[in-house]
Amino acid sequence: MVFRTSSFKKAVKLNKDKCIQCGLCSKLCPVGNIVMREYPAFLNKCEVCVRCVSYCPKGALYRRHQSEHVYRGVDAKELLD
Repeated sequence: MVFRTSSFKKAVKLNKDKCIQCGLCSKLCPVGNIVMREYPAFLNKCEVCVRCVSYCPKGALYRRHQSEHVYRGVDAKELLD
């Protein structure tokens, strides 16, 4: 099954009240979909890997109908190395 990024437009949401503007989401995005401005801004290249959601230290990023638990297979440091 091939997913078109346009079908996932706005796949990830941001709660600005929780965001600490650390930029980790932007650094972890494998396709460069997130750019840091005052807050993270999303382009139209999201592949819905949900790294940004999984590793957000304050839970500011989320998906609709997201369960309370997020998966983290490795530490964020390992992904950045």
